[in-house]
Amino acid sequence: MPPDRPSLTIVVPAFNEGPNIEPVVGEIRQTIEREPAIPSYEIVLVNDGSRDNTRAVVERLAREWPNV
Repeated sequence: MPPDRPSLTIVVPAFNEGPNIEPVVGEIRQTIEREPAIPSYEIVLVNDGSRDNTRAVVERLAREWPNV
């Protein structure tokens, strides 16, 4: 696998999950980062037309965490 491609991709669909998406992503990150067999990863968050603040939270997480 080329070095610029993650070895694992996790896709998380979200519909009106503004309050929940950050804790879920945090748990995913903690779990993956404890696993030495996964050298690189990405988390793809899919905002499925939410009408709450899901988009804003997803955009902030993408800025703060390079794997998102």
